[in-house]
Amino acid sequence: MTSIILLNTSSAAAAGTLRLYGNSGAALTVRQLNGAAGSSFAYSILPGGAYLFQTDGSPSAVTVGWVEITPGGGTSTPAAAGFFQYSPDGVTVTESEIPSAKPTTHARVFVDNSENRETGLAFGNPGGIPVNITMTAFQMSGSSQAGAGPGLITLAGKGHTAVFAHQAVTGLPAGFRGVLDITGNAPFVPLTSRALINERGDFLMTAFPAADLNQPAAFPIFFPQIADGGGYTTEIILLGAGASGAVTISFFGDNGTALVIGK
Repeated sequence: MTSIILLNTSSAAAAGTLRLYGNSGAALTVRQLNGAAGSSFAYSILPGGAYLFQTDGSPSAVTVGWVEITPGGGTSTPAAAGFFQYSPDGVTVTESEIPSAKPTTHARVFVDNSENRETGLAFGNPGGIPVNITMTAFQMSGSSQAGAGPGLITLAGKGHTAVFAHQAVTGLPAGFRGVLDITGNAPFVPLTSRALINERGDFLMTAFPAADLNQPAAFPIFFPQIADGGGYTTEIILLGAGASGAVTISFFGDNGTALVIGK
């Protein structure tokens, strides 16, 4: 099941339309939880309020696509996030955030195919004409190319696709860890996902944004939550956007003092 959460951060009512598209760019029909089936749903949010859209997960076969949120004329754009949940036979195995994305023509993602992990990519085409997306893999250094050569995906107008990194760029070595540089001849919206088969055989997945190289990175960068110890570990991924550089990572505890991590 997939849920989309819209928050109205303005002091006036917000309204608009939520539309769903399939891989071909045609409208994707889903059934809203405790509601009607459709591919387009109107939303209305009071000032400071929220709107929750959730599919009911009723199809026996998986359907995939992407969502476009369009504010109504004269109303503000809501803050948006989402998540999907995998619950075979009513047992929740995993759920993952779906961060909202802005269209870009140049993005970069971290690829981790080590151990039992795989890195996936999802793309949506917000335009009405096809877009060609080129993907080039590099080693962790960012300078040595990896794989058999760039991969190419063409999306139809309003189209969508989701692939694993080794399908997008062939010839990647086993256990590859590196970066994927992604360019398009027209704007596209990207998403990164990382899948893991754990020791019990469960399929776990998490999603995170692709780095938009058309936009300057925030400075400084903040991560509001980490966990370390008691079975928890935290991994922070930094992607170089251009010239080489150095960064300092500082950790703080609940009381604001320096947090010592590691052995």
